[in-house]
Amino acid sequence: MLGLRQSTCGGCNPYRPSKLERKLFRSVFVVNLGWVGIVTLSSGGNLHDALPMLILVEAALLSSWIRTVVHEGGHALAAKALGAHVVRVTVGGGPTWKSIRLGQTRVDVRRYTFLGGATLFLWPEGSRGRWRSILIILAGPAANVVFAGLALWASSAFHGGWREDFVQPALGGLGVSQAFTAVVNLWPMTSTLSGLQSDGRQILAFLTAKPSPPDAFTEAAQRAQGHLFAERYAAAAEAFWEAAQLKPDAPYAFALTLHCLNRAQGDVAALTFFRSHRAAFETSMTTTNEADRALVPYLQANIAMPALSGDLALADLYSQAALNALPEAPPMVGARGAYLVATGEIAEGREMLLRAIRSSDVGSDRAELAEALARAARAAGDAERAGAFEDLGRYARVA
Repeated sequence: MLGLRQSTCGGCNPYRPSKLERKLFRSVFVVNLGWVGIVTLSSGGNLHDALPMLILVEAALLSSWIRTVVHEGGHALAAKALGAHVVRVTVGGGPTWKSIRLGQTRVDVRRYTFLGGATLFLWPEGSRGRWRSILIILAGPAANVVFAGLALWASSAFHGGWREDFVQPALGGLGVSQAFTAVVNLWPMTSTLSGLQSDGRQILAFLTAKPSPPDAFTEAAQRAQGHLFAERYAAAAEAFWEAAQLKPDAPYAFALTLHCLNRAQGDVAALTFFRSHRAAFETSMTTTNEADRALVPYLQANIAMPALSGDLALADLYSQAALNALPEAPPMVGARGAYLVATGEIAEGREMLLRAIRSSDVGSDRAELAEALARAARAAGDAERAGAFEDLGRYARVA
């Protein structure tokens, strides 16, 4: 809670919360102590008078996971009711503590549950209009308001004795925290911790945006993203390639074509596909659009990884180019580390792979990096660690 290190995967260095996370953890701790002091002093040291208020405050602070579950549950249920596909629900922040699947929806519970959450939903055939999306966004705060009303109503039913001293303030604190969550989420802002927009900010964006029908490229890309989030990699690769042909200077579409093809059919198929269309891939890297140029290193890393299976010169060329462009990004560091392992530079490659896997939060990417780490461990004669990384790779691929 105070930013102490804790390992989250076998063979990896401990998870290190960011400076902003540590600041937030300590702020929560200080606020908690401050409220306890204020309540105790205002009661004149009378524990009986201070106890209900202390319970109310602690219930409000410690029920963070409840209000997040209620909030994200409201989004998810509304999305389901309106026909959207709920891809992922995230509760909390930091490293993943538990990941489960409910039907086609992945639910990630993160270690720091008080850091809020997120619900990712997609319409099966692209956008269904702003008003349905606004209703889904409003459903989160609405669920908090309903839960707050129920908790406050229930608290009023307890009178006399220990129920009034303990149960009533606990339910009151739960209700207050739910109402506070609804208000905070409706305030138009962007989180400095996660970079996510609040519900209010998203609603404002929908209301002020000028609607326009998507072009063919956007429709293909949206369809591809839907397949990708649902882990239908073969269909996603086909749709991304359709988008790439519609916009030949979009390295994003080319990168994800190769990424999804690799997931669906493996390294050899992805490398063969690249060789067959190498001119088109390399043309997309020459784009003059500044936003698209920022994605070129990701395309280069997605070429380098399958190239390890049969063309080390190609892997060298593109992994180095990607790393030169973005020397701290996990995909670039991992691609270069995997190349070094493949060419016998085990120690340096292993360090780069460890650095990449610590920074990555994408299951399929972590699986690929873990498999490369297993190869490095076997090359170094460490069968036990190789087995651990293979286990991690299998877990990450299905998590």
